[in-house]
Amino acid sequence: MNYFMIFPTDVQAYMDDSTIAEEFQQMNSEIDFVKENARMLGTGEKADRAWESYQFDESQAGYEGTWVDMKGGFRAYLPSDWNVMELDEEDRANGTDYVASAEDSSLIYIVVSKDLSEEMTEEEIKADLEEKNMTMRDVLVDQLEKHGYTYEKEADINQIQTIFYTKDEDTYGTVFMGQDGMTLEMAFLMGENLKDNPTAETILHSAKWSE
Repeated sequence: MNYFMIFPTDVQAYMDDSTIAEEFQQMNSEIDFVKENARMLGTGEKADRAWESYQFDESQAGYEGTWVDMKGGFRAYLPSDWNVMELDEEDRANGTDYVASAEDSSLIYIVVSKDLSEEMTEEEIKADLEEKNMTMRDVLVDQLEKHGYTYEKEADINQIQTIFYTKDEDTYGTVFMGQDGMTLEMAFLMGENLKDNPTAETILHSAKWSE
């Protein structure tokens, strides 16, 4: 069988309607992701992986929170009484962008960014993926497992294609590509019994692109 993708025609739509124009731009920005991740449904490890779609709003939080914009172009809804930690040059050199904790330090939220362009150009990355017959999603899962993390699930979190992972029962997080397509974002929590903690679940499911 042969499969093909058809793109929109060159006929202009309702360009005077900003809502429709923004919706088109959003859809257009997701074409590369669709091309890289489209696959047949069937049996096997990839087909068995769970997929969910999640939309967040503040009423679902269960706590009084504040939207915090991260360097990588996304935001998270964090409890308003959490303490933001000061980062030194070593932290930032290691890619750490943000750290905050609950008042009793029972939960710590950390955001780490990695600029892939420091090692390869976008064209080199695409060529490497094509040669290995892999998608960026495959690479992310492979690297997580190589570094001792356990794959949990994949989800569309507020239009962000996200991979959830755990490690040693005290780390629960997400990894996804930034809007520029060249920045790897890791947002995770550290603490005890994280998968049973509603605050941890809410924070990780609140991630959305900054306005």
